Amino acid sequence: MKKLILSLLIFTLAFAVFFSLALIEVVDTTAPVVAIETPNEGDILFGTVDIYGTITEDIELSHYNISIYPGNADFNNFSLRLEQKTEYLSAGFNNQNIYTWDTSTYSPGAYLIRLAARDKAGNRDLSGDAWSGGDDSQHVIKVYVVDQFVSGGGHFLEEKPGKRKDWFGISFGGFVGIAGAEGLIGEWEVNFHNVGNNTLDKTKFHTTDISEINFYDSDSGTCAE
Repeated sequence: MKKLILSLLIFTLAFAVFFSLALIEVVDTTAPVVAIETPNEGDILFGTVDIYGTITEDIELSHYNISIYPGNADFNNFSLRLEQKTEYLSAGFNNQNIYTWDTSTYSPGAYLIRLAARDKAGNRDLSGDAWSGGDDSQHVIKVYVVDQFVSGGGHFLEEKPGKRKDWFGISFGGFVGIAGAEGLIGEWEVNFHNVGNNTLDKTKFHTTDISEINFYDSDSGTCAE
């Protein structure tokens, strides 16, 4: 009889412990952290652009939102969004394609891209710097959409007989576009070479530093630096 009672007590205790553990709920107090991987702050965009992002969540995610705003907009005012997508999913991800933006439907100029997320427990942290990716639950970058996109490059080479360094070359390349009220903007690289020994197999001096580049449109009286 004592063995039966003891067995019943052990069973009852085990059942109570199991039932109590089943009722324990893990409390999530950590907000998700997000980052826009590409494009980058200040990038010049043209045509169709794939936006990649990362979301880190410790337990269970609820959703994320990716939005496009005018370049001077208050990104906390959702009524100013030009287009957006909300995606519901339970887990975060790393450097994943989250949106495809067709910039050809937009006027040239500056725009904001905002990525934000909230977890299943309702956590969302906006206390950090919105412009720093991986800082809190939102990340904002400014990019530039251009029109009349032009790219090109070239190379100059000159021989200086009788000189110790008897060759020099200049190579350059890049692109320029019209970004509406932002004017003409572009990305260019210029390389300077001084080479001796009658060949171009060694680079004695090489730099990509540019102090100033002028872009001239069809009106020679106007210029953007």
